[in-house]
Amino acid sequence: MRPPSGADHAPDRQQADPGSHAKLIWDLPVRICHWALVAAVVGAYITHQLGLRWYAAHVWCGYVVLVLVAARIVWGVVGTRHARFA
Repeated sequence: MRPPSGADHAPDRQQADPGSHAKLIWDLPVRICHWALVAAVVGAYITHQLGLRWYAAHVWCGYVVLVLVAARIVWGVVGTRHARFA
């Protein structure tokens, strides 16, 4: 009898349907919001590092972050089943 390999007993294989593809959990608006939030935070960091000439762009990045967070909170309350807060 040969010992089981680690790949045969991976936790995700035990729970997933055999032969099925990965299932998406978050819906498209949540994914867009999260990636836009990443872009806005990175933009805010970069414009901060570039100095005072980029202050207006830095402020707009902050506004975008506020709007995205507010939209995500609203979508977490009224959105689809997978987007709602638990």
